[in-house]
Amino acid sequence: MHLDFSACSFDAKELIDAVEEVTAAGPLLRPALGLRIEALLTSHDGEFLPEWDELALDVTKQRGTAMDLIRDVRRRLEEARAQLLVALGDSSLARREPQRAVQYFEQALDHVPENEEIARTLAAAARPRATTVARKETGEEGSW
Repeated sequence: MHLDFSACSFDAKELIDAVEEVTAAGPLLRPALGLRIEALLTSHDGEFLPEWDELALDVTKQRGTAMDLIRDVRRRLEEARAQLLVALGDSSLARREPQRAVQYFEQALDHVPENEEIARTLAAAARPRATTVARKETGEEGSW
């Protein structure tokens, strides 16, 4: 059996398609694309098929692969959300908006906390801000 979803629109497919779009766009997203990605993430927030676990447990008594399939789709969607947030963060860095970038990277890390690359990117983006704050607190600001 084969299902062709190419002509369909639903949240999971929209997220995956958006990842392809931002990947092709490069690190500096057009403002309209950035706004659309933000709106997409807001409107598609939440767990994929939240009622599925209980239903599958009642119906299958933990037999079969349906639960594994849904968990895999959920994991992929969390990764897609993280990729979109990283793209927004990268674009913010390219626009010299590190504070905004840090917020996006933090959100991305919330979706995939085990992703060390995002953690490193977040640390690098936050470093200039931390240095500025430290200089202000020690009175070193502007003393180059």
